[in-house]
Amino acid sequence: MVHFFTLILMAKVLGKIEKLTEQISLLSELCKSLKNSESDLLDQIKLLNVDRQNLQKELDDKNQVTVKLKEEIKVLKLAKSLGDNEKDGSNTDLKLKINEIVREVDRCMAMLNS
Repeated sequence: MVHFFTLILMAKVLGKIEKLTEQISLLSELCKSLKNSESDLLDQIKLLNVDRQNLQKELDDKNQVTVKLKEEIKVLKLAKSLGDNEKDGSNTDLKLKINEIVREVDRCMAMLNS
């Protein structure tokens, strides 16, 4: 009789061991799957970072072009102003422009010295 209960107990233990083995296998597969997903996501992050850097460089380049174009516009306006002043003999606008440029140069020099 004791032998019978021992066999039943052993069968239950074996059943639980098999169930645990199956669960461990499932967890192992899930772990592998998560590691693969993590690797894929890390690769995507690297690619996105490269794209972001390229876009940032492109933005910086465009900003530099914008600054240069603004400076060109100032020069063209000044040249036009000089031409207009020669026609009508008025030097007031020219003096104002020169004063504005001198103040801007002074500000830049002050920034460089600080």
